[in-house]
Amino acid sequence: MASWSVKRKVTYIGILSGFVVFVIVVPLFFILYKAPTCFDGKQNGDENGSDCGGSCQLLCIFDAKEPDILWSRSFKVTPSIYSSVAYIQNFNITSQAIDVRYVFKLYDNQNKLVATREGFAFIPRNKKFAIFEPNIVVGESVPTRTVFEFTEVPQWIKNNEEIPRLSVNAKSLSREDALPRIDANVQNLSLIPFSNIEIVAIVYDGKDNAIGASRTYIDKLEKDQSADVVFTWPAPFDTQQSVCKVPADVMMVIDRSGSMASDGASPPQPLTDVKNAAILFVNQLGEFDKVGLVSYADTASSPIDAFLSKDFKKVKDSIGAVSIGIDGLQQTNIADGLLKALGEFSSERYNTSARKIIVALTDGVPTRPLKVGDETFPETEALRIATETKTSGTQIYTVGLGSNINENLLKNIASTPDHYFSVLSSKNLGSIYKEIAISICKDSPTTIEIIPLVQKGLR
Repeated sequence: MASWSVKRKVTYIGILSGFVVFVIVVPLFFILYKAPTCFDGKQNGDENGSDCGGSCQLLCIFDAKEPDILWSRSFKVTPSIYSSVAYIQNFNITSQAIDVRYVFKLYDNQNKLVATREGFAFIPRNKKFAIFEPNIVVGESVPTRTVFEFTEVPQWIKNNEEIPRLSVNAKSLSREDALPRIDANVQNLSLIPFSNIEIVAIVYDGKDNAIGASRTYIDKLEKDQSADVVFTWPAPFDTQQSVCKVPADVMMVIDRSGSMASDGASPPQPLTDVKNAAILFVNQLGEFDKVGLVSYADTASSPIDAFLSKDFKKVKDSIGAVSIGIDGLQQTNIADGLLKALGEFSSERYNTSARKIIVALTDGVPTRPLKVGDETFPETEALRIATETKTSGTQIYTVGLGSNINENLLKNIASTPDHYFSVLSSKNLGSIYKEIAISICKDSPTTIEIIPLVQKGLR
């Protein structure tokens, strides 16, 4: 049994030890101890690697998926200047990367490097996006192959913020045979505003090959705000195709006003020649195409002469049945003819994967509809409907027959001046309609992809 003195010594030692722990060891622990962080260069806490994974903002490299470069191509702007595009997909659902260095390399058909362009990219999370580089000078060389690569490993950062909801509406391509132009509208459907929005447009041909690209910017979009964007090119797209690959839904619009019998009443000429040429035109359409018919005089036929259909015989019968009215409907209402044709592209009969085409013929100038005090209203109304039609993505071909036409008006109604045709004699209409059929059958650009991207952290 320990003596009282021994017990007292043990007590003193215990008190002294406790004092040392409390006064020296505990403060020293808090001074020297560092809790696990995502910035200490060590794997600790719930991290999957050194300062990455777990609750850290950075994603570990071995947990990240490399971005997939789907394709990269260069497009001629002028003979010595090209634009390059890389189309990329990031499979990392919650992680993005900022300021990732990349390079485009352009090679000619001898595999000689003719140009390079470096830059920094923002890689958005869980998204397909495009990296666009304009105005790459190649001199007299012709790039035939484009290589894109990231030249550094992306540093993946977790991002749980709302993904920007940017909706692209009313996109349309026009003037593709001359000076191509895309019009579109971008709307911010998110709950917060976004700034520095890059918009890249890519145009594909009927085989889904990219044949053109361009870029523009929107400075800022508030919640629910929208903005119009325009993309233009200085030269037509080069599709180099000669056979139809994409179906077309074609509405024929034919003038049956009184002047269409001015060359003879039995049979009515030039109307009879027009109908024969129109039937030949239908015969040149493909098995996947549809065709319909609207004839017009003082007003357009209602219901229309033939709805969009693959039953070409039925449509040709409707063409043969077109006649000049004997009840006073002898005027020329081009506007109503276009409007009725446009309506078919909003019906359930329209093939949404087909090109929308209107081929409109007249032998005179518009004289209807009327507006008190405005003698030019028939023409301005025709132009208004034509603009609305073209904005919807519909191509318009116009045919002026004879010498009593307004060429400037018909050129402005047409999608481009090249979409306007004139012929003095109805005997030559067959060759005109054949030329239009060949033009329609070109494997022209049919798909537009517009990619909005909220840029972050770019240098």
